[in-house]
Amino acid sequence: MLHASSDLPAKGKEFNSPHCTNRLSCRFDVVSSGQVESRAARGGRSFFQGAPGWELRYGPLALKLLEVTKIKKIDLNQELYLQRVARRTQSRLARRARRMRRRGRRNAGRPRIDRAVTALTKDGRVWRVPKQVNLFLEPYRTEMLEGLRELRRCAKFGKRMVISFDKTERVFSDGMLLLVAELRRLLRYTEGRMNITCTVPLNDKVAQVAKQVGLLDMLRVECAVLPRDSDVVAWRHAYGTGAEGCRFDDVLADYDGEITPALSSALYRGVSEAMTNVVNHAYVSPRLDGLDMQMKSDWWMFSAEQDGKLSVVFCDLGAGISGTLPSSRPDVWRRITLRQNFQDGRIIKYAVADSVSRTKKGHRGKGLGQIVKVIEAVPGASVAVYSNRGIYRRTALGEVKVHELDGSILGTLINWQIPLPGREV
Repeated sequence: MLHASSDLPAKGKEFNSPHCTNRLSCRFDVVSSGQVESRAARGGRSFFQGAPGWELRYGPLALKLLEVTKIKKIDLNQELYLQRVARRTQSRLARRARRMRRRGRRNAGRPRIDRAVTALTKDGRVWRVPKQVNLFLEPYRTEMLEGLRELRRCAKFGKRMVISFDKTERVFSDGMLLLVAELRRLLRYTEGRMNITCTVPLNDKVAQVAKQVGLLDMLRVECAVLPRDSDVVAWRHAYGTGAEGCRFDDVLADYDGEITPALSSALYRGVSEAMTNVVNHAYVSPRLDGLDMQMKSDWWMFSAEQDGKLSVVFCDLGAGISGTLPSSRPDVWRRITLRQNFQDGRIIKYAVADSVSRTKKGHRGKGLGQIVKVIEAVPGASVAVYSNRGIYRRTALGEVKVHELDGSILGTLINWQIPLPGREV
């Protein structure tokens, strides 16, 4: 138990403690009332005896306890108590570091993330869209998700926001589709009164893509740039609210003859199964984005040609696979809970491995299994399933990689990558 003593030591007053390393003399300098800085008289080293590797200095820790417990002088028993507190703090931080490593949050070797993705100006808050509109590579993913979170906050409270594409140099289909889907959802949430606009991208290619997919028109931004590059005019987009298989031709009609009929049929089945999953599963649970809005069965789809590959992307803004699996496939969820592995990437992997539709009807297909099997027997093809914080990647050879990332996309996104003959880069 701590016992309060007499007065606080005067500035510059020294006292010797038998628990200081190498019998260092410790000086407590009074900075202000209730705040003291401890320094070692020589070297400023850590001088907790019996706490190897603990680099926290004695003074700041002692000061916090001094302020909380109203102690004015440290005696031998209190110093031993502070030593135990330091050891407990060290153990707590070590446990936290282990948890972060298990979640895949190693920051070593990653690019530095610009946390200031938005800035407040006289025209409102400005979101600086990252250099790449990308949902996989860091730091672009983190900057994208933080910007989308600010968009939702501004729409909820009626604040003005400007989306700035000044530093954007490259656009990927998955990131652009998520951005367009979020904006359309916010447009419906505000009943058309969304106070969000954007600047015309300085990069000519990015400006063409923004015009082609309807982003500039949706935000009522005038732009003199017209899509003209061959890899831009091929971008197609579609939006629907149900299992509308007829919309498949809206995004893939331009590639008739470039992909085999068998692959086209497989893509059709995969897209149709994704639409069916949206209708039956995606919106059974609320989306945890802070907006009091329930969507029915909305989905968005892109097709784009990038780096010699056809990219077909399908997205919904529902609760994600981890949010719908407990009710849609309780048997799969039960096995996941027994393994105590609740990471989104692992959950996607289990759901794909046990891809059986909830209704168990033959005409309903094979769920996620049908979706990922689209790229089988297509050399160089791949599919990626994004859901909340996890990513599941599979190649045509059956190689599987699971990624656990920071930040949630708050939904599910499927990206098929198919090589186009004669267009490899």
